[in-house]
Amino acid sequence: MHYTSMRKERGFTLIELLVVIAIIGYLSVIGIVSLNGARENARDARRKSDLAQLRLALTLYHDANGAYPATVAGGGAADLSYVAAGGSIWDADAATNPIVTEYLAGRFVDPVNSSTVYYSYDTDNGVNSKYRLCAVLESPTYAGKFVVSDETGDTSIQSSCSAL
Repeated sequence: MHYTSMRKERGFTLIELLVVIAIIGYLSVIGIVSLNGARENARDARRKSDLAQLRLALTLYHDANGAYPATVAGGGAADLSYVAAGGSIWDADAATNPIVTEYLAGRFVDPVNSSTVYYSYDTDNGVNSKYRLCAVLESPTYAGKFVVSDETGDTSIQSSCSAL
């Protein structure tokens, strides 16, 4: 057999290349959008884990001392411990506070740690028989809400983190 009209040109047409580039661009956008949500969820999971570790440290502290540690003044209320943008709960008295030196493995700083996303700790004004730990959540499902934990071991999602 003899083929006289056989094309010897090889390669892709401009239309084929544009279609492939458009598909790759579309898949990239979907991947980036999904990744951002995963990052927020991962930071929220870390916050919940940090609160669980803080609860354990506070329980050990209470067992040894008969009360929870005092709060450090900062931010909104005089007895609410939180330091945003580079600080951590109890940083102001880290050298002398046993909760920091004996019961915590490291500093607990929010993954974002800004003036709107932080950890907080509060006790019941002087008696220190109760406490409340809070962390601001950021995933789309819980944006602007708080994960709140207390001395009973209960953890819940709430719309605010009020002082005790």
